[in-house]
Amino acid sequence: MAQQKEDPITAAGGGLIRDHNGSWVVGFRRPIGPVDSVATELWALRDGLQLAATIQIKPLQVEVIVMAIIQLLLGHRAHDTYIVNLIHDCGFMIESLQVNRIDHTFRQ
Repeated sequence: MAQQKEDPITAAGGGLIRDHNGSWVVGFRRPIGPVDSVATELWALRDGLQLAATIQIKPLQVEVIVMAIIQLLLGHRAHDTYIVNLIHDCGFMIESLQVNRIDHTFRQ
């Protein structure tokens, strides 16, 4: 019996930045690689925070679609060590960009 080699699914992450009226300012998207949804969301959050810093937008209100991200940012322990650095990067940028709120939103 021949085995079929399955191709790993390459995750992509992205998001958008809106102004205080809810109008679109800028969007972003990039391939991330074969990772789970938590890592994908963390990479997208990190990219979005870096973009906000680059275009000097603050304070921010952040919305994420993976509820576990909020828990990780609030200090719950990560089970996978490969995302610890992402969590620290995001936490540092959240403080420096004056993020006043992080909400969970459902994917549309």
